Amino acid sequence: DGRVTTLVDSWNGHRLNSPNDVIVANDGAIWFTDPPYGIVQAHEGHLGEREYGANFVFRFDPSDGVIKPVATDLEEPNGLAFSPGEQVLYVSDTSVALRSDGTGNHHIRAYDVGPGYLLSNSRVFVVIEPGVSDGLRVDHLGNVWTSSADAVQVFSPGGVLIDRIPVPEVVGNICFGGEQGTTLFIAATTSIYSIETTVTDATRARVKR
Repeated sequence: DGRVTTLVDSWNGHRLNSPNDVIVANDGAIWFTDPPYGIVQAHEGHLGEREYGANFVFRFDPSDGVIKPVATDLEEPNGLAFSPGEQVLYVSDTSVALRSDGTGNHHIRAYDVGPGYLLSNSRVFVVIEPGVSDGLRVDHLGNVWTSSADAVQVFSPGGVLIDRIPVPEVVGNICFGGEQGTTLFIAATTSIYSIETTVTDATRARVKR
């Protein structure tokens, strides 16, 4: 009916930074990254302050309204996605994007997802070069697809680069869709591209926890 409903906009009484990417888990909980891009760059949002003083990954449960941080060891979390079965959470850290000296992170971290959706065993999954992992997805085989400057890179669950798809522009985000779910849509600087693949998004292959 066109109405807008705000599900969550604060944590512990502090306004969120600028929620960036979001996924919905099997249990209906909403996981999202909260980097500062929308409050430190006017062209991406509205300038403001980091009220809780950091950049976290949060889990929000619409059934009880509880929001809690689940990952706090990233400098600037960006894209995120679960593996098939939700045993692993992948989150990109793109802190290099706001630094003129070229320092900062441009990698994807992986976390084991345990009982109660507690994360453990935080580790660097892959370092993205060139560019950053602005958006990422996981396919039903567990491979990680990510933006990487003017390309999409594909990594095996073991972190081995297995494919690279060149794109005429810088890639911002990607997703699987289409009638069979095998079309990869690529959001780039001024255009949206598509390419047929032989895989579907991991969300089609999840098992109930």
